[in-house]
Amino acid sequence: MKIYLYFYTNYYIKPISMPRQYPKKDCVNSDCKMSFTPQRRNQLFCISQCRINHNNDKRREKNLTVYRLEKELKRNEKILMKLMASPTYKDDQIAEIFIIHEGFNFDVSSDTKLNSKTRQLIRWSHAYGIEIKDPAHKTFTIHKRNRI
Repeated sequence: MKIYLYFYTNYYIKPISMPRQYPKKDCVNSDCKMSFTPQRRNQLFCISQCRINHNNDKRREKNLTVYRLEKELKRNEKILMKLMASPTYKDDQIAEIFIIHEGFNFDVSSDTKLNSKTRQLIRWSHAYGIEIKDPAHKTFTIHKRNRI
């Protein structure tokens, strides 16, 4: 609700609006915390740069876990690509010791799929996947996805 004061001139009445006064607030940006008098009722930051910094920090924290996961998936994919081309990958199987030596992370996968022939789970790292072939001897098979 605006408060109007009327200013009389010779020809018409002209309203003059008075600016609202809001109580002092603290800036929401954790790096700033400066007290300021807001110009609007919903103003949260003292200046626009504080708003930008706050939103950038929020986005960075949110995406940090996603970027870490993606980095680990790409690392696993490179390891599987390297092992598939290596001479240690014989008869479509490779020993677990070679996979662990390269630093493969078994806890990370982009998705999983059940192999219809062997009924074993394939853990995919984007284009390459790993499946346990013989649990007793700890051997694995590496798969490559067919992209169309």
